[in-house]
Amino acid sequence: MKTKLLALVGAVLIFSCSEDKTSGENQTENILEGLTYTVDTVMVDSGEELLNLQWGLRLAVLNEGKNKIFLLNEVNTTLAEIDLDALKLAEIHQLEKEGPNGIGEYISDLSVLGGDRFMISSFRSSGIFNTSGEKLTDLNFSPKEIEGIESDDDMPMTNGLTINAEGTKAFALPGNFFEGTRDLAVVDVASKTGKLIDIPAMDIAGDFRIVLKSDEMMSVYVEEIDITPISDKIYITTSVSSDIYRYDPKLDSLELFSFTPTLFPSVKSGTVKNEVSSQEEFESEMKKLSTQVGFEKLLWDEESSRFYRFARKYYPREDEEAPRKVDVFLMAFDKDLNLIGEIQLDELKSVPSYPFFKDGKLWSYVNVEDELGFAVFTFDF
Repeated sequence: MKTKLLALVGAVLIFSCSEDKTSGENQTENILEGLTYTVDTVMVDSGEELLNLQWGLRLAVLNEGKNKIFLLNEVNTTLAEIDLDALKLAEIHQLEKEGPNGIGEYISDLSVLGGDRFMISSFRSSGIFNTSGEKLTDLNFSPKEIEGIESDDDMPMTNGLTINAEGTKAFALPGNFFEGTRDLAVVDVASKTGKLIDIPAMDIAGDFRIVLKSDEMMSVYVEEIDITPISDKIYITTSVSSDIYRYDPKLDSLELFSFTPTLFPSVKSGTVKNEVSSQEEFESEMKKLSTQVGFEKLLWDEESSRFYRFARKYYPREDEEAPRKVDVFLMAFDKDLNLIGEIQLDELKSVPSYPFFKDGKLWSYVNVEDELGFAVFTFDF
């Protein structure tokens, strides 16, 4: 049996950080000024099971109570249920890749619903499953099949697909992948009726796409546009800018919040060639973007009733073998998405990986010799 660390490992690290209604209001007082924090590392006991951490927590999702995390392994089609309070593997659920209950290949999204149900979305197949591996609801619909959406697109709406806790409403970001344009799709699962909502502030992501087309190969780089369900609302962000959309399904209302940070740009700037014909050109255009500001997904802390969002800015690479130097920033927002704080986290050498808030603390994935661990940040304002 493998030896596991069940509690804290390493020393506690202590850091001190120096330093519209379509738009959110900027702070009059910076709540992050003078922020200090400690970092503890905790490890998960997986028993004799070997968790597949090849892709980190890309295919992992928290339950609503933030006491469990579920990690999908595409290799053996299993779903690991991990107890975050006990820091141990609770159960392994066996799923199927093919057949009527198959989850498909190239999984893109995973959501936890109520009643031990999950939404799993793959390249050409999506559905709601239970922990026994039974497919309860087929979500394999395209814009063309949805009454109320005028589209000839017959590709399944898998990009950003997420479902409300009841499993009755679906939200996705269909659009032209190569152009980088997206709309917000809102679909009633039972009736297969819905609509597309324009989200023009996200179109800027398409300005920074890079498509390599040559006789030998094809490569595509696109900036991220993400859907994040928080409580009963949907938040849409892009890695290109600090803008945030908030969609309220109950009111069928969409609001745009824009911000003017003082420590870093609010949006990427400049231009890139959207289509190139050689690998050298592709890498040259990528370098133009690599040193610009980028934004992470929106985070919610129930304890403080605040939103948080990381931003980062890489330095030009001087040594291909050495880790890249990066400036890491943190923004804080109140529950109404007013910007109330920003700070540069000088001690951080990278953006926290797959972060989430639990019990008022920021948890970030770490891999310790191929074992699952978390760096747990305790903030002191």
